[in-house]
Amino acid sequence: MSLVPKYSTLFVISCCAATILSVEVDAQPATFTIDGASDELSRNIRSHVVIPNVDCAATQRRLGRFTNGINDRVIRAGRALGYYNLVATVSFSIDSECWSLNIDIAPGDFIEISAVDVQIRQDSRLFARVLDELPVAVGDQLNQANYERIKTNLSTR
Repeated sequence: MSLVPKYSTLFVISCCAATILSVEVDAQPATFTIDGASDELSRNIRSHVVIPNVDCAATQRRLGRFTNGINDRVIRAGRALGYYNLVATVSFSIDSECWSLNIDIAPGDFIEISAVDVQIRQDSRLFARVLDELPVAVGDQLNQANYERIKTNLSTR
């Protein structure tokens, strides 16, 4: 049993890994821009949209395959904050360094809460604190996270 083949294989794998790592470090990252959105909406879009893991040399045709999925995620991100009439234009541009994901937003009007009515039919005093601290009020912009928070707080009592 010879030890030389085992070490030479290890050496080849190490050299290949070092080459791959150096390529990754030298590559320019793709950019992601959002225009027309408020800071809150922009943050929510960024949290919903996953930038495609595609090489900087990708073609416009290959990048275009991601457009519909990204647009769907942008729409969901807008609806989570009450923008049910949001229009998004998703595009990719390519320059000499890498490609860029560009999202233009026309958010439209947001849904405004016109009434808050939570009814507890039994043992309402157990929920008094939760009801006093509801994270929504008439006139607030709809935010689905607040609605989910209310459901969680009520279900854990």
